[in-house]
Amino acid sequence: MNIPRFPVVGLNLPPLSLNDISSLVREGLAVEYIPHSFATTDFLTEPALRAHLLATALPQKCCLVHWSALWVHVGFASPLPLPFPLCAAHPGRSRPPIIIRKQMTSSSLVHIGGIDVTTPARTALDLLTYTPLDRALTATLTLIHQGLHIEEIFHLLRREPRRFYRKRTEIILQGINKYLTDR
Repeated sequence: MNIPRFPVVGLNLPPLSLNDISSLVREGLAVEYIPHSFATTDFLTEPALRAHLLATALPQKCCLVHWSALWVHVGFASPLPLPFPLCAAHPGRSRPPIIIRKQMTSSSLVHIGGIDVTTPARTALDLLTYTPLDRALTATLTLIHQGLHIEEIFHLLRREPRRFYRKRTEIILQGINKYLTDR
């Protein structure tokens, strides 16, 4: 019987069995960051390293969006538990892991770890627009606590007058702004 083996990024070892990897995960030495992809926890400490890990799983000309972009920006502070689905945008393809078929503007992207990632403001706006509200709020507040200013998100929303669910997203942002000023 052939036992499946998986490489662990950050370990200079041959691919390991799932039993060996689960021991590393249980001890806090490794993490499954996307399904069937593992890395040592110290390899995931910097945004460039996290982006590089995700870039190896993407087709060419893709950029990281939504939850993947959030994880690159905030790491383990992300409200989404690991492993999470890989989220990418591409101008011409639409098969997974591509969830958005769109050419992102250069003002909405930042180059991290060899791949384009949506800016924190674009990431927050997309999450507030297209994902479940409870997780999107937590993600946006996490980005704000990491240094994002809510005015940046408002500015981005004003630049897109025809955005889906624009009014809903604007009301949510006003609520976040009120929450932040009343604290």
